[in-house]
Amino acid sequence: MTVPARYRLEREFVRDSVEFNRIVNITDAVVAIAITLLVLQLSVPAATGDNGTTDIGALMRDLWAPMLAFSLSFVIIAFSWFGHQRFVERLLAFDNRMIAWNFCYLFLLVLVPFVSDLVGNYGDNPAALAIYAALMAALFAIDFPGRLLASHQGLLADHYTRQQWWAHGVLALTAPAVFLVSIPILLLADGAVGGWIWIAIWPLSAAAGAWVKRVERGADPSPAGTVPPRTD
Repeated sequence: MTVPARYRLEREFVRDSVEFNRIVNITDAVVAIAITLLVLQLSVPAATGDNGTTDIGALMRDLWAPMLAFSLSFVIIAFSWFGHQRFVERLLAFDNRMIAWNFCYLFLLVLVPFVSDLVGNYGDNPAALAIYAALMAALFAIDFPGRLLASHQGLLADHYTRQQWWAHGVLALTAPAVFLVSIPILLLADGAVGGWIWIAIWPLSAAAGAWVKRVERGADPSPAGTVPPRTD
């Protein structure tokens, strides 16, 4: 007996189908909730006396660590969502493996408010910073395996040359590499120094991104499925 396509376990949900859009929508919803949860760590202590005599400056100084953790985590989630959105733009469909990969991505993403709160409250503890760095490394590192999986499954609109794969791999793994390098420094040397190393992500990623653009400009055009190529 032939099983109808909609009841098969191995299915592909093509772009613009209801199922494809549901996967995208739940991803966007989880990202929105994660960003909202971040702000919950910014709790203002209840007033203990005359509100007019409260030292607001001292109060804000006490909140600088949670505010810094919130701001950094907000930017990281925003960059992560932007990268995920750009990746989904190039997908022709989701299959079961890609759905599983997407939920692995969301699992890591929803842990960001937790580790952000951990750093906001225990920022002087190197172990807290190391846990934060480890999660950020995993969150950014999961993007490239998803791209490889989509290509292997024939679901990626782009057809990369070997040099393009190398370039995109370097770009995708730049941030994870910086976070991983910072972990032993955080634990064995100086937590402040390890945290400052994270700033290197931005110039290194910019350099890797410029390399990707140069490689793509020099690549021969190839078929790109049904998704029109980006012009940027």
